[in-house]
Formats: sequence, structure tokens, C-alpha cells
Amino acid sequence: MGAQWFGMGRAMLKLQPFEESIHESAKALQLLGIDLLKLLLEDIDLNLNEAKDFADITEVFVSLVAIQARITVNSENAKTSEN
Repeated sequence: MGAQWFGMGRAMLKLQPFEESIHESAKALQLLGIDLLKLLLEDIDLNLNEAKDFADITEVFVSLVAIQARITVNSENAKTSEN
């Protein structure tokens, strides 16, 4: 389990649903003392520790679900309006 390439989460911030989901996730993780945006945006050493690995993996999967949900809703709305 993991990102497909190094920096994938940072690159995907250009997608609005992904960015919104990251900010929502960051708020939730802040309660646990994890700064998700800092982990995502700072230049990091390739010798990542487990917390950073986990944060990277989690942010990508949570945000991909948010993107998929929007695509599904938009597709269903398009089907409904065609009928």
C-alpha cells in the first residue's frame, strides 16, 4: 500500500477535490498532533519514518475516495438529467 510515486500527494493538490479532502483530513489529524500539510508540503529526506509513510499513504487514499465520490455523483447526475 502506498503512493505510486514520490511526491504524488503534493502533485495531486492541483485537483480541487483532493485539496479539499487533504485540508479536512489535516484538521482531523491535527487533534492527534500530526501536521499533515507540513508532512505533505515540506521537502523531506528519503529516509522516511513510519509516521510520515503512514500520513502519505493515508492522505492519498482518503483523497482518492473523495475524488471518486465526486465523479460518481456527477455521473449519476448526468444520467438523471438525460432521462
